[in-house]
Amino acid sequence: RQAEGFTVDEVQQLLTSFNRYAVDTQGRSKGLPTTELVDAFTAVFGLHCQEHVPGVAAKLTSGQGLLLSPVEGGKREDVLTFPEFLIFARKVREAEYEQLMVQYPGWAPGGRGQAQASKAMKAKAFSDIDLDQSGGISEDELRIAVQRFGFTPLRQNITEVIAEVVDGPWTPERELDFDEFFGFMLIVQQREGFSKDAVEEMRRVFNEFDEDGSGEVDGLELAELFRHLGYKVVIDEIHVYVNQVDANNSGQLDFREFLRLMRLWREKELTRYKGVFDARQDTMIQADGEAELGRLDPEELEKALSELGLVPTVALGAMGSAVPVGGLNFDAFVDVVDSCRKELVQRQRKNAGFPEERIHYFRDLFNTIDKDKSGEIDSTELAQILRIFRWEPKTPEEQAALMRKLDIARTRAQEAGITDVGDFGTLSIRFWSFVQLARILETEHEQAAEKRLSELVVELGFEQVEVDQFRQIFCERKKGDTFDIAMGFYSAAGASTDPNGLTLEAIRKLMRSVVTTIPPAEKARLDAKLRELIKDEVLDFPNFLRLMKWLLDTDFAGMNSRLAMRSGGGGSGYGSTNG
Repeated sequence: RQAEGFTVDEVQQLLTSFNRYAVDTQGRSKGLPTTELVDAFTAVFGLHCQEHVPGVAAKLTSGQGLLLSPVEGGKREDVLTFPEFLIFARKVREAEYEQLMVQYPGWAPGGRGQAQASKAMKAKAFSDIDLDQSGGISEDELRIAVQRFGFTPLRQNITEVIAEVVDGPWTPERELDFDEFFGFMLIVQQREGFSKDAVEEMRRVFNEFDEDGSGEVDGLELAELFRHLGYKVVIDEIHVYVNQVDANNSGQLDFREFLRLMRLWREKELTRYKGVFDARQDTMIQADGEAELGRLDPEELEKALSELGLVPTVALGAMGSAVPVGGLNFDAFVDVVDSCRKELVQRQRKNAGFPEERIHYFRDLFNTIDKDKSGEIDSTELAQILRIFRWEPKTPEEQAALMRKLDIARTRAQEAGITDVGDFGTLSIRFWSFVQLARILETEHEQAAEKRLSELVVELGFEQVEVDQFRQIFCERKKGDTFDIAMGFYSAAGASTDPNGLTLEAIRKLMRSVVTTIPPAEKARLDAKLRELIKDEVLDFPNFLRLMKWLLDTDFAGMNSRLAMRSGGGGSGYGSTNG
């Protein structure tokens, strides 16, 4: 009862979350402000629990259920003790259980949930999931349930969770009862569909890039984290991703929000894998004469990997004859793709997150500066390169910091598998150490740019929600642009036509989507403003914000009334401009 029905491990997780959000209170131990309940539970249970927290909090703060608990006096305060926090946790867990009973009433023990569910709901639940109407859930039916919750049902992950919720060995004939099914879905949702090892690895990486130990990562830390994982994204896209999963609107991601983001990213990957797999899979004839889809011939495997931007690797070569004669099913194909990609990411770590085209550019520049072709540039030559990128140190403090950064770059090059990184404690540097230095300095440049952007947002008087909408439009328009530069955005599978900003043609397309007809005088005014804002042939995001501010303040070509009509008369309708 003291543990409110939770296991020792669960209580420890709840205590860790409680301590993270708790504050010091007068005359008593730490307490958790009720305003932090959602974040505290999300850190343990996952984002899916958030819909239940407000209702549970409303009931308990009014005294419902509290008099039956071991809390002294049963009185409510704005700050909760840990035992009170456990009561809330139990009630949230019960709310999740009740919701599942309503969704799957036929499986509830003792008929619980029957009263809340209509006959139509019962029929739908059974027809959608319980295919044989046995009242239990087989492994194949579990895959359907997992899919309904938005996760791709990979067999290896399903098997792992089944082993955690059932007693004794699992056999093909066995089915889960309702309580086992609840435990299964709870774990799947808490892990966002990932395996236990994958979640632990993501936790390790998250903590590594949470440089200030705040328990959250900001956009720049997330960008570094993504590069570490082998994903090539630009900072504007990172902000869009943060906005998708930032449940508490903090502008940063805690681990649970990060895990949800990685699930969205993973589902995007798996959809792509499935498309390639389906296009190349074979139709096999079973012994009973029935046709069966879902096998990839070994001969097609290399072509499928190539289509995904991968090549057969050491891991695949080790499989050799272990590839089934009948071919790979989708689960096995995902295993192969993941192993190939893991090795590719490890090889690309030496690139410090830069695309190959950028590495070639660095290499040509390095070789041009390296006059004696020694493979190493001295301090004078390094200063030349830094001036080209406007990274040169300008003060004695910055010069001293550069020396430290050089050694950090050499260490990172070593961690990426480079053996000859040059001598530590010197201003001379070899190529792969320079690549790591370039990443360090470019990240600092991004940090400074983010600070300037924050100051600009305040200056322009935009709300954060408006900035988020504008950024969404900006990124969508970049993706639709046809301008191609070597320094642009590149995905793991190859190049994209995504530039660092919007071209003049992209801006004109955007304006035509908002203002159908632009009078000549207004067009001349717009062209003059664009000449003022466009740098190096593209409009970057800060100047895009300046353009939006100018357009709205001047009511360019009557666009404000058009936007108001699109948004139904309420607000400026920024989000409508992406049409």
